[in-house]
Amino acid sequence: MSTKAPGPARLGQRATLLVLSITQLMVTVDVTVVTIAYPHIQDSLGIDTVQLQWVTTAYTVAFGGFLLLAGRAADLLGKRRIFLAGLTLFTLASALCAAGQSGWQLFAARGLQGLGAALVVPSSLALLTTTFEEGRARNRAMAIWGSVASLGAVTGYALGGVVTDTLGWRWAFLLNVPIGVVCLVLTRRLAPEQRPPERQRLDLAGAVTLTAGMILLILAVTSAKANGTGPALLVAAAGVILLIVFTVVERRQSAPLVRLGIFRNRNVVAGNVISVINAASPAAVIFFTSLYLQNILELSPWQAGLSFAPVTVLSAVLARQTGPLMNKIGPKALLIAGGISASIGALWLSRAPLDGSYAVDVLPGIILTSLGSVTAFAPSMIVSTSGVDPSEQGLASGLVSTSQQVGITLGLAAFVTVAATVTGDGHTGGADLLSGYHAGYRGAVVMPLVSVAIAALAVRIRKPAETAPAEPQDIGEAQEASS
Repeated sequence: MSTKAPGPARLGQRATLLVLSITQLMVTVDVTVVTIAYPHIQDSLGIDTVQLQWVTTAYTVAFGGFLLLAGRAADLLGKRRIFLAGLTLFTLASALCAAGQSGWQLFAARGLQGLGAALVVPSSLALLTTTFEEGRARNRAMAIWGSVASLGAVTGYALGGVVTDTLGWRWAFLLNVPIGVVCLVLTRRLAPEQRPPERQRLDLAGAVTLTAGMILLILAVTSAKANGTGPALLVAAAGVILLIVFTVVERRQSAPLVRLGIFRNRNVVAGNVISVINAASPAAVIFFTSLYLQNILELSPWQAGLSFAPVTVLSAVLARQTGPLMNKIGPKALLIAGGISASIGALWLSRAPLDGSYAVDVLPGIILTSLGSVTAFAPSMIVSTSGVDPSEQGLASGLVSTSQQVGITLGLAAFVTVAATVTGDGHTGGADLLSGYHAGYRGAVVMPLVSVAIAALAVRIRKPAETAPAEPQDIGEAQEASS
């Protein structure tokens, strides 16, 4: 067996991957970490029930609304520069969230957090795709990064329940501060700046119309339940109009924010549609399972949070296997397998009874759903960025990150609306609530099957062996060589 140690460049790649993965986990955890802490936050800050949703909405609106702008800014201004700016803002905003003394202060800080996350995610993915060459090494790195990102939402529920019951809700935000500082220091030392060959001006007209349109659409969906259908439709219509204006502006720009020609790449289109679907279904499953555990099985927030711990462990283990599998059978096969697994998991949960048990009625379903989500996450990222020029990797990363965030926000809102309609107004009994949860689960059964069909019919990507048969040893093989 060879005892040759990996070179400095390869060690730098590993360290960069580790930092980017930790940062991605921190950002995605914060989408859901406060959900179980809602009652504690409401009591502590005296927030009205209708306004409470803004603890999450302020984050998701800023996160989803600025992703594409942030991705293009990474291409034009430097991926490392935008990543560091976003991570700095996210870390400072986390401290502000923990220090909030009123509802509006927490909402504003969560909005800043979301903006920081929007800067971090596409620049992180772009750094990853430019650090590792397309092929086996990138597939392995993307699998690890993607698996970490996909388990973030589940980890958020588990962490939120444990931290809230033991340390208090403010610590859910304070934990980000030391992690963020360490990642900032390491990024400055490890990640080289990758500047574009030509300095171009940012398309301000496109940036304004796109960002405003995205924010209005997300705002319309997330506020529909609280403000009513009429106002939500007006806001959505305004958002659609701005997006139409955006496409007109982009066609006339010499250096557009989003080069519309990128959508001629069929994998970019298919990968983004799959990403929307694959983000929506697991989000709904986690949401309804959290409610089922607390409202039907009457578990405490701490117990409900720990109920997701096995899924978190499984996802971490699977992170090491997705890359080798993708190199053997290709991302298309994993997308199909992941979609089928997620659908079966949601189907299992859709039959959970009033007197159900965690071990029999919940655990198998969330394991299968999470298995499908983790299996399909990294392949969808690979497909969405394959064949894209390095100068547009920030844009491609922003597109797929936006698709995932839109999928979570719009999909969850749609499933919750279906569940609320089935439950009916004023019905809070266990049987009524359970019927609504079952309706939400059934929606989560169908969506992954749609992604399976798209993957089977639309994705055209060759296996790594076909694209780079003689590529140097990848990060996994380097580990073996050093042992």
